[in-house]
Amino acid sequence: MNFLKYLFLLCTVSFFFAACNKEERDFVENPTVDTYISMLKKGTYNLVDENGFRTIPNFTQEHIPALLEYADDFTIMPQRYPIHPVSSAVGPIRLGEAILWTIEGIIQNTKYASYSGNLCKKVIVNEEITSEPTTNEEVLEVAKLYKLWWNGQYPFNKVHDKFSVHPLEDTSFYWN
Repeated sequence: MNFLKYLFLLCTVSFFFAACNKEERDFVENPTVDTYISMLKKGTYNLVDENGFRTIPNFTQEHIPALLEYADDFTIMPQRYPIHPVSSAVGPIRLGEAILWTIEGIIQNTKYASYSGNLCKKVIVNEEITSEPTTNEEVLEVAKLYKLWWNGQYPFNKVHDKFSVHPLEDTSFYWN
């Protein structure tokens, strides 16, 4: 009799975990921006791909307006944002910066727009081009560029399809 109770308990627990995984898979396939942002801010975002790497949901062009609403949020996320699986980048990242990187991935039609997900700025020091991390003010500047780009207003003097030009075109900013 104990064996049957144990078997029933094991089946119930297995079903529970399978249901949770299905819910997570559904979120990856049909993500909502608000749920995603909430998970990132709380540090509960742990969805992984088939190889065990934290992955970005399958956002599309239709998600860009909702994502842009968070582009100027400087909340430092309690855990590292999902980055390219081969990246060794560690450390905190601003939510808005991560969201802009997510949008960049949509533009490039890939999950990972670059290896680390860090926004950098090219600078010239002693006649050599180098890079440095961006400040909050610079992230705001880049967020504005992405918003203008999405609204068809950037680059200012070009009539274009949104995906035929790049929001960071002719700037010193790039994704590392």
